[in-house]
Amino acid sequence: MQSIETCSVAGCERPTRGNYAWCSAHYQRVKRTGNPGPAAVRTLIRQAACSVDGCRDRHYSKGYCQKHHARLKRYGNPTYAPGRPVFCCSIEGCRNTVKSQGRMCPRHRYAYETYGDAMYKRPRNSVARFWEQVEPGGFCWYWTGSITDEGYGYYWLEGATRPVHQVAFEALLGVPVPKGMHVDHLCLTRNCVNPDHLEVVTPAENSRRANRHKIARAAERNALPCRNDPRRNRG
Repeated sequence: MQSIETCSVAGCERPTRGNYAWCSAHYQRVKRTGNPGPAAVRTLIRQAACSVDGCRDRHYSKGYCQKHHARLKRYGNPTYAPGRPVFCCSIEGCRNTVKSQGRMCPRHRYAYETYGDAMYKRPRNSVARFWEQVEPGGFCWYWTGSITDEGYGYYWLEGATRPVHQVAFEALLGVPVPKGMHVDHLCLTRNCVNPDHLEVVTPAENSRRANRHKIARAAERNALPCRNDPRRNRG
């Protein structure tokens, strides 16, 4: 009669699994933790760090973290790391890495594609950068940057968000807007920054002009006959 081999772990009387020296439960522990010990030991191993010197990553399997365990499975050595060539940006003095030799890093490539010069640096929050977002037209100078739902443009300058028509007024005329005063658009275009179309007025005058324009527009709309009125299509 053939004898049944029992698990080699002390105190375990369960039969072994296949050609292994452990039962099914201890075999699974060996696969997961590399140790057939009790569950308490397995928990400690899982909470421990990787067994590779200098690696403090959390334990994943067989005494290693996930990175070194993957290297063990792929190369047979948990500390083996295939060498990869490292290339630097083609711009002199830049130490950013790139994928292949002779290429520029993302920062210099963006500057070259946008401004035609890889060494170009945009001025940060300055008046010079402000005018980069202005599109001069035949009559109005249109602000192409950030615009609110009401149609007014705003720009971050000197630590504060300011209306663009005030920034343009002060930059070109060299006169600061007095405290408590408003800058009115004479052209009625809210995103216009042409200083010839701007005038410093009191808040009361600014409100009076705004109401006057609203009344004029309403009158123009009311002067037109209803679209169903036959008089609308006469002539």
